[in-house]
Amino acid sequence: MAEDVRTWFHENPSDESLAEALAQVCNRVSAFLHECDESDDKWLDYFFLEWADFEEELLNECFARLEKKDMLPDVEGWHFKILPFMQENGDRDGSGWWIKETNLE
Repeated sequence: MAEDVRTWFHENPSDESLAEALAQVCNRVSAFLHECDESDDKWLDYFFLEWADFEEELLNECFARLEKKDMLPDVEGWHFKILPFMQENGDRDGSGWWIKETNLE
């Protein structure tokens, strides 16, 4: 569950860990969005909202770190705002899904 990933991230607060957590959580939220049409509201409330809240928490942490490094791009869309951070930590945008560069070899 999201709480397990949250605990892991707080125990490992490095940039690399933030990128890993963001990739996993953003991908999970995207998967839930694709499944939402097939579910009832209780399922959505229980799973999706927990992960979406955690995604927002991680995004805000990423924005703060990018601002501190003076690397936050002036672009629309959070996906594009975090792209430099994700690339710096070994991930790339795979058409909306975060993919670890090492998985492409």
